[in-house]
Amino acid sequence: QSQIASQHEALARANHEDPYIVSWNKLKRSSKMMKLKQEITKLAHKRHELGILEPDKSLLRLSQDQEVGLTREGGVCCKVHKGLAVEYHMLGKFEIASMQNRDHKDYRELLSP
Repeated sequence: QSQIASQHEALARANHEDPYIVSWNKLKRSSKMMKLKQEITKLAHKRHELGILEPDKSLLRLSQDQEVGLTREGGVCCKVHKGLAVEYHMLGKFEIASMQNRDHKDYRELLSP
């Protein structure tokens, strides 16, 4: 993304330095600048979506065994092992309610019917 931004700045600088008010080269640079700006916007949107679908561990509030995490927005994530890496994938969004027995070590007993 920074490489695209630097290309955009270089084209803007070249347009500014062009002595002609209207020129064919200036129009081509402006067209390329618009395409680069759209690409920057698309990459930023994809990065944002990726952050939602696979949040960073530092952004999660993890369970005691670190198998499940909650995002600030109320999303629930599960731990996934990919080779040597550990990722947390979004399962969905849920509303959060407090558990009455907070000092219970194994919450799985509370979840079973």
